[in-house]
This record gives sequence, C-alpha cells and structure tokens, in this order.
Amino acid sequence: MKEIFEIHRLAFTYRMTSILIIICHLFYAIFNLVSLALFVPFLKIIFIDHNTSTTHINEPVYHGGFINFFKYLSKYYNYFMESMAAEDPKKALYFVCVSVFTAFLLKNIFRYGVIWSQSFLRMAVIRDIRSKLFEKSLNLPLSFYSEERKGDIMSRMNSDVGEIEVAVVSVLELVYREPISIVISIGALLYISPQLTIFSFILLPLSAFVISRI
Repeated sequence: MKEIFEIHRLAFTYRMTSILIIICHLFYAIFNLVSLALFVPFLKIIFIDHNTSTTHINEPVYHGGFINFFKYLSKYYNYFMESMAAEDPKKALYFVCVSVFTAFLLKNIFRYGVIWSQSFLRMAVIRDIRSKLFEKSLNLPLSFYSEERKGDIMSRMNSDVGEIEVAVVSVLELVYREPISIVISIGALLYISPQLTIFSFILLPLSAFVISRI
C-alpha cells in the first residue's frame, strides 16, 4: 500500500495532467454507457410496427429533484423518439444512427485523450526520476562504484525505473478508472431494474461458487 501511495504522489507531480486523465476517464465511462443505451430506441424503431401499435407515451413533466432529472431525461427521450417514429420512421432511424455515431465518436475521443495524457505523464515522471538518479550517481563517491556491482546499478536505473513507468499508468487506472466505471454501470443497472440487479448480485456469486466446485 505504501508503494501505491508513492506512485500516486509521483503521478500527481503533474497535477493538471493527472486531473485531465481522470476527467477523460469519467467521460469515457459515461459515453461508453450512453453508446450502448442508445441502441434501445434503435431496436424499437426497427422491430415495432407503429401503425398497429396502440401504446402512446405522454409528454413527461419535470417535478424537480436530482434523481427526477435523470428520469425526466429518459422519459423525454423516449417520448421524443416515439413521436418522431410515429411521424417519420426514416427520420427517427437517421436521428438514432447519428446519435449512436456521435456517442461512439465522443467515447473514442476521450479514450484517445486518456492515452495521449498518460503517455505524456509517463514520460515526464520517468524523465524526472532518471534525472534525479543521474544527478545522484554523479555525487556518489568513487568507493561506491568499486564496492557495488555495475550490473545492480544498471538494473536499478533501467529495469526498476521501467517498472515505475508501468505503475504510474496502472495506479491511475486502478484508483480512478475502474471505480468510476463500476459506479456508473451499477447506477445504470439499478436505474433500469433494481430487482433484476439485486437478483444478479445474489445469483452471480452463487453461480461462481458452484462452477468453481465442479
């Protein structure tokens, strides 16, 4: 745990870049979920015959509140798509295709932002560490080099620093990306169907236990 905090401290030496990586991770997780959710009206438009369908969605009303805001957005989007599909199915299908394309485009843009920022952060942290090692090696007495094996010194300056290079990216993904993705995904599942989500949380560990015993 101490090593993780030390790597985290090294990563946040460049605070703005680290914050940018976290923001890109957040929006990547959001648009990753949105890009999948947008397929639901897409499938409805394809497989539902609006000429024979008797269901009609009334225009929703926003009653205030943070949770109600997301419910209002979901209901209004369904109402908007239902109205557009009833009026002009081709226009509705075109709108859904553009929406899905935009969501996937934004998801990949933020993913590219994560990769680009992580590359800069990784190189910057390693550059600082190697500069400090080089300065330290110049200030060491000659007796140190006669007593220590040259292979150990080279290993510390190359292999060990390379491990830090990988750890800088891994720590940011472990501490920020994975919890953000888990929270957003579980929140969406609970919003869609709390009963089915809770049932899945109960069933999956039992299934994993039974499968592991086979």
